[in-house]
Amino acid sequence: MMNILLITIDSLRADFVGTWNEEHRGLTPNIDRLAEESAVFKNAFSAAPYTTFAMPSLFTGKYPSRLDIIDFVDIPGVYIKDEDTLASILREEGYSTVGIHSNPFLSSMFNFHKGFEYFYDDLLLKGLKIPEKAKLIVNRIRRLVRAQPYLPAEGVNKKAVEKLKEVKKPFFMWLHYMDTHGPYQSKKGFGYVNKIKGERLWRKACKNPDAITEKEKNTLVSNYKEEVQHLDKHLGEFFDWLEKKGYFENTVVVICSDHGDAFGEHGEFSHPHRLYDELIRVPLIIRSPEVRQGRVIETEVSLVDVLPTIIDILSIEGKKFDGCSITKLMNGEESSFRDYIISEADLTPSYHGCIRTRDWKLIWNGGKKELYNLRKDRGEKHNIAQEYPEVVKELEEKLLKHREGSSTEIVKGNEKMMSEEVKQRLRDLGYL
Repeated sequence: MMNILLITIDSLRADFVGTWNEEHRGLTPNIDRLAEESAVFKNAFSAAPYTTFAMPSLFTGKYPSRLDIIDFVDIPGVYIKDEDTLASILREEGYSTVGIHSNPFLSSMFNFHKGFEYFYDDLLLKGLKIPEKAKLIVNRIRRLVRAQPYLPAEGVNKKAVEKLKEVKKPFFMWLHYMDTHGPYQSKKGFGYVNKIKGERLWRKACKNPDAITEKEKNTLVSNYKEEVQHLDKHLGEFFDWLEKKGYFENTVVVICSDHGDAFGEHGEFSHPHRLYDELIRVPLIIRSPEVRQGRVIETEVSLVDVLPTIIDILSIEGKKFDGCSITKLMNGEESSFRDYIISEADLTPSYHGCIRTRDWKLIWNGGKKELYNLRKDRGEKHNIAQEYPEVVKELEEKLLKHREGSSTEIVKGNEKMMSEEVKQRLRDLGYL
């Protein structure tokens, strides 16, 4: 049985990876090197533009609208409590399951520990029966000591190597890297000065994007590039270790991001609830010893296809998902298999989703419609919905049909369920 290594990278845009954009070839030599040995999906799209929709969808192979809606103190998401996940499916098949990350939205609070024998979410005080005031003090001390509000790539690698030395085979390991998530910090000069500068600019961009000057925007992009380079360097070190230890010979490696990030293309920064391509177009690389390598695939695919593809490679049967296996695309046996791709930004109080074909993209937001000709307007700058009502009608009908299976149940969270540690981590990441 083959091992599975799933690497997800928070907020990594496809066009900041060299394989997707020659201008950025120097940023990601290690990811690009792995891509040369893999199937590369040039047109992969997340099911959502932010983590609390995108990652549950990736882990269940279902669109956000097929999952229960959860609301933690005005932070919307979807819940995976009663769903089969990639981890739970593989554990049932006898896999050792390991998850390592530091994103509070992917913590056990959101049930992401489901199916994992070992699960590290970097919540230092989780489960400790000590006063909340003491937890708050410990958190503040930790935040002052740490240069970033997350576990950096080198820390994720260290924990991954430690677990791989002791884990039984076959294994499923999920690693989620946060380095390309804001606040972006320059790697040049003194770390704590860069931390303060980065956080200040990041908060301004998130809270008051109209006030960001061209110079500040360039600084954000420059710092983001440095974060991408930093991540790629440490991924390269991890890949070298895996190759040296012989893991690549019997391991399926999947690399993708959960969503992209905006740099003012449509007036906003970070990853707001919008469905433009800078937010939903993602890199997707699949390296499998049993699947043809070195293939570049232009066909549009969705991240809901990742789970079905992995279990298809492993010949696991009897499961149903919204996504489809893309192994035939990887082997060149099909040129297309889906007429359109769907992504979703909001389910309540009104639906906000998009549907795209190779030529067209319709964004439907509470009845407001935006139509873009993707062949002529890749930047999605010219809304031509009024000029092509027949195209709008055709795509709208398909999107409405998709919505017929949407979940209507809302699981209400409460503030007590969110510890002070989690709240502080979310503040550091710009969510609160």
